[in-house]
Amino acid sequence: MKQKRKIIILSVVLAVLIVALTLVSVFNLGGKPKQTTGTTLSSEQRAPVLQVKKEEVRSIEVFYGDNHLVYLASSYQPTLPPVATNPAATASPTPRPTPQPDVAWTLQGYEDARVNESLLKSTAEGLLVVSNVQEITDNSDNLAQFGLESSKNRIIYTLKNGNKHEVLIGKEVPGASQFYARDASNSRVCTVTSVVDRMQNSILDYLDKKIIPFPVEDWATIELKRKADQFDFVARAHPYDPTPADPNDRKSDEHYKTEGQIALYWDALRPMERKVDVDNLQTLVSQLINLSAVNFVEYNPSDLARYGLNDPAYSIVLTDGSRSLEIKIGDASGDGNFYAIASNNDAVFRVSSDATANLDVSPERLFDRWAALQGIFHVKKLTATYDGNTYVAEIFVPTPKEEEKDDTLEENFILNGADANVTSSRDKSYFKEWYTAIIGILADGLDLENEPDLSAAPDFHFHYEHRNGDPDKDVKLYKRDEHSYFMVVDDEYIGMYYNASNLTDQRASTLGLYPATERLLTAMEKAVDGVYDFPEN
Repeated sequence: MKQKRKIIILSVVLAVLIVALTLVSVFNLGGKPKQTTGTTLSSEQRAPVLQVKKEEVRSIEVFYGDNHLVYLASSYQPTLPPVATNPAATASPTPRPTPQPDVAWTLQGYEDARVNESLLKSTAEGLLVVSNVQEITDNSDNLAQFGLESSKNRIIYTLKNGNKHEVLIGKEVPGASQFYARDASNSRVCTVTSVVDRMQNSILDYLDKKIIPFPVEDWATIELKRKADQFDFVARAHPYDPTPADPNDRKSDEHYKTEGQIALYWDALRPMERKVDVDNLQTLVSQLINLSAVNFVEYNPSDLARYGLNDPAYSIVLTDGSRSLEIKIGDASGDGNFYAIASNNDAVFRVSSDATANLDVSPERLFDRWAALQGIFHVKKLTATYDGNTYVAEIFVPTPKEEEKDDTLEENFILNGADANVTSSRDKSYFKEWYTAIIGILADGLDLENEPDLSAAPDFHFHYEHRNGDPDKDVKLYKRDEHSYFMVVDDEYIGMYYNASNLTDQRASTLGLYPATERLLTAMEKAVDGVYDFPEN
């Protein structure tokens, strides 16, 4: 009897629970929009919340949170690119179909901003269809529960004929990445998803992240200013002439201007006029070529000092002959990046620290640092005077063309009237080692505040005479301090100095003038049949 009573009680409890769950389901007694109510249809069966044709739209106005953007549509007729014709062809060219009219999109109030046009177009045209993920009800009598009685999040479509349509976006569906939505002209409630993602875009999302708009091969001038050391550098590319008057002009070489590469020939204009070291200049700009924003931070900033951009750490100005672009780089943003702003986009953005690594290049490395890089093929005589000694070298090294014409020609070196054709057993020339130490005089720094007394006798003097008709070359070193020498070429101070420590360098790859001189003189004295090996070798 007790067992039957337990079964009856359990049955009653179960029945009450079923009734309660049914009431909640039917009348939504929980007070929140249900998560799974509505009709699930295939994508073909689901009618969108709203759909308009792009050719009929004048504008799409989007309100979402603090975002407010107006997408303006303008129709245009695309044109086909020209087709190369063959004058020898006899058949008529196949007619090409006329392109269909299309729509271009701009953002009201941001017409001058450089935007990613592809992203803008895809987003604007994605807003033309408010797709229906699930239909909740076709005629709700309680829109407030979905946040759809009224909503600040909405899209207003203005058509060219003056008609308007409005879509309201309501609450987020609990437990799903969806939102309730409806056409403001009816009470049909659906859920949507992708349209909300598009509504959240601000002007910062559309700005073009590629900062430099013109190709690197068109760069005409480069200017770099650094706050830390007040370095101010300007370089200008030689103008490119595809049809030079002089076909032997090396600056009109076919490789002078190559797509995707910086020009080969540059002159520095500031802080002094001199040829540029193109390799180091290429290193400097290699990271600027693809300079892009990590992300944009603020449009039309009112306080540049907040980002260190009122007095930037770096300022880079690029021109292509008709356009100019200034990029300022300010404070570190605390995430391994730096704040920056460009003159062609009035927005602060973050730039990777990798893109600024080469901006701290040592000043002298942007210039041609060679005192006189004279090819030994063309030098017939070198007179070197230093430490009270004068060395007169007579030189003959046949050029490859000369060897082609006469394979009996041999190189020959005479120093102060003596045979200097001495080598190691591995056929390493001690004369060439000495010659390399002289032509290898390379500037170690800039000094534009001081200059040598050219009326005084130089500490080092190297005079080159050429056998190919080139003018003589003169290199002098004047003492600057205990550690360096002013560099003077053809009686003109070049604004650079040479470290004295280089003169005693014992490393084989950068052998200094003093050890190179000692090795040559020793080898000339002790060579047997023109061969001598130093004990350490």
